[in-house]
Amino acid sequence: MKRVLACLASALALFCMSGCWSSVELNDISIVLGIGIDASDSNLGVYDVYYQFPKSKLLAEASAGEEAYITTIAHPRGIAEALYENSAMSTRQILLKNNLVIVVGRGQAEKGIAEIIDYFLRSSQNRLNTSLIISQTSAVDLLASNAGIEAVPAIMLHKTLAAQEAGGLASSATLNEYAIALVSQTKNPTLPLMAAGQSSSGVENTASFIGMAVFEGNKMVGILDQNQTKIMQMLTASPHRHRSHFISRPARGQELELSCDSIASKLTVGFGSSGRPFANYDIAIDCHFDRISNAAGMSKAQLVEACRIEIEKEVGSFIKHITSENIDVLGIGDEFYRKLPKRSKALLDDFSLEHIDIACSISLKLIKDGAINDAIFPKGGF
Repeated sequence: MKRVLACLASALALFCMSGCWSSVELNDISIVLGIGIDASDSNLGVYDVYYQFPKSKLLAEASAGEEAYITTIAHPRGIAEALYENSAMSTRQILLKNNLVIVVGRGQAEKGIAEIIDYFLRSSQNRLNTSLIISQTSAVDLLASNAGIEAVPAIMLHKTLAAQEAGGLASSATLNEYAIALVSQTKNPTLPLMAAGQSSSGVENTASFIGMAVFEGNKMVGILDQNQTKIMQMLTASPHRHRSHFISRPARGQELELSCDSIASKLTVGFGSSGRPFANYDIAIDCHFDRISNAAGMSKAQLVEACRIEIEKEVGSFIKHITSENIDVLGIGDEFYRKLPKRSKALLDDFSLEHIDIACSISLKLIKDGAINDAIFPKGGF
């Protein structure tokens, strides 16, 4: 009996033991870190598709002083063909599961990105949390930008976007998030917009965040600049830390720089007594001052009020812009659909922001004096 049990245990152990029959050596694969897609100008295909791989250690050592990455190009008639074309040109197995970013050139974004999104959503090799980025020019411009300490531009793009999002200056979008946004009732999806140029420190060909690309369905129809993006982030913020900066100039020669430590935004929608729809934003901001110049004679309350008025002006300008362009990047139509689905049917059937009265009230709370304290503000001011 003991021998039988021992044989059964041995047989079971054989089935449970892991083996190397399906192993793949690192030297036999090419790990894709970034994919770029542009509309093709040639007769070779519909797209220009770029795959960016880091060089292996041996190859990097052999080409010392050169880039630490390789970018290949294919000219497929469809996105699915790009992988096969690159595989045919490579001696290694191409691995997409570690891809960080998909960069789409503006020209292709304006034509539409439906096929691109559809392929990567369905592909078993691609992750749904891959970041989407729109290039102000072509995708290859961003994939050839200065990588800095990251060595590979795709890694630099991914980390730059993450840093901007952490600072409340950008809203990243993954494949999955963009696909969800497409089923919205009225909301215009947005994707980060980046461009390669000279940095503030003078470094050439550096990729930087310049705003958000606005889409209607799968086609790019407009742009929000950095300031407009900041306001969009503020209006759509759930309670969280949000490092936005505002500069107020209450009088000639006076300048106040305010940092928002946290922002909570609440949207109320409904229909007024006349039947006209309204959308009211209530925004509570905890803040502190970073810098004060020539504000002699102003009390704390006056300083805070000056900044509150400046923020309200910027919000008003933003609301005027999206209303005139009829781009619902805030999801106001979706809020009507969620809160008042039956009464909002006529509004949503012919949706336009011009049909809605949009208002915003701002409250500021100074949680840290920073450069301001009672000693600095005697009766005579500074």
